[in-house]
Parts: sequence; structure tokens; C-alpha cells
Amino acid sequence: QQGDAGLASKPPLGRMPKLTNRRIQTVLGWFRRSPMEFGYSTELWTSRRVGDLIKKTFGVTFSSNDLCRWLTARAITPQKPNDKLANAIKLA
Repeated sequence: QQGDAGLASKPPLGRMPKLTNRRIQTVLGWFRRSPMEFGYSTELWTSRRVGDLIKKTFGVTFSSNDLCRWLTARAITPQKPNDKLANAIKLA
């Protein structure tokens, strides 16, 4: 029906990703650095901190659930501080 025009590539269906591949690599690179380098007072990365940095750096906002799913899909999982280690550091 549409001839050659019907065979032309079309944009993918669905929503555009919130972050480009380059920005995704930037975010994932943050995990190789200390949160303290970004002005946080502890060494613990939290999804809230990641979300704040994404918003501050790129102007993009994720809901808490979406950000957790986004991180998990990239093998970034929640971490709990080791209480014994934290106490040992405080005592040192």
C-alpha cells in the first residue's frame, strides 16, 4: 500500500529513555567513587543520593520505585552498612 515509504525505518514505539547511554555510563561511574566526593557525609550510596545527583546533574527525576528498578536492572543492589565495621570505625 505504501510502497517504498512503508519499508522505511520508523522510530521505536514506547517512551524515550530518561537517560542517554552516555549519561547512564556517567551514573554507573559514580559508583566507582566515594559519595563523599559529591559532598555527602558518609561512604554509603543510597538510591536517594543517586536520584538527587541525577536530578542535579541532568535535570531528570525518577520516582523512588523506578530508580530502584533502574539500578537493580544494572546490577546495583541495595547495600546495608556493616554495623560492626561502622562501630569499629567510630571507636578508632
